[in-house]
Amino acid sequence: REGTVFQGEMEKYGSKPSEVYCNDGGGEMGFDGLDLVIKLETEWTRVLEMIKEEIREELKANQEDLSSLPPMLFRSTLLYKSSCDGTAYTTLLDSTKGKEGLLFLFRHGDTHRFGAFVMGGLQEPEDPTKENYYDTGIFFLSLKGAYARPTKIPLDDPAQCVCMGGRQGAANNADDEPAAKMFLGDGRLWLGWGIGDPQGPSKDITQCHTWLDRDDLPQGYQGIWKDGVGSLAASDFFAADDIEIWNICHNWPRRTST
Repeated sequence: REGTVFQGEMEKYGSKPSEVYCNDGGGEMGFDGLDLVIKLETEWTRVLEMIKEEIREELKANQEDLSSLPPMLFRSTLLYKSSCDGTAYTTLLDSTKGKEGLLFLFRHGDTHRFGAFVMGGLQEPEDPTKENYYDTGIFFLSLKGAYARPTKIPLDDPAQCVCMGGRQGAANNADDEPAAKMFLGDGRLWLGWGIGDPQGPSKDITQCHTWLDRDDLPQGYQGIWKDGVGSLAASDFFAADDIEIWNICHNWPRRTST
């Protein structure tokens, strides 16, 4: 089987760069005791396979000749970790500025771990008091809790979008109310949730809200149901115990975000 190399750079967190050959399988990975959302090589292997599937589909849609491409290799850098860097929205923005191919990972208690992969970067609005709603490739994934094994949750084209509130602004809901600092997947995952708060969205981006329609969820879903929708976390409104954002780079042609 084609080898997939994972290279992780952790210098920001006091650890030396390391390299893990993911499809050797089975081992637990860590960086000088840093408590990562994904610890097992087998989980990293599956997540990178999901990302590779998405990249292949995008390139095929653009009529790229995949037969001429070399084996895909990944380089993954941890840009942001809320338990180390704090929970401010501005810190998240500064940490991810100028990067594309962003893997969001969430831990909610001991029972649920999940994430989202955004093909493009996080694009702030020019006016810091406004919001920026734009299309980009995105899918969700469950690592533990909502499914028995790591599972990719593809989204239909209308949900292939992100909304970023400005540094002094917010991402609005369907009623045009300031609801959060940002959302992924056309409102399926909100960070910095704070609707109804007189002061607006929460300054703490670990305050989250998430939901998925029945049609969004592949077979095998075993998570909660509330008002007819599911959740990749243990509840639909939750405080994430940790959020990580990884920059996933690869050696194949890169899709330009829209």
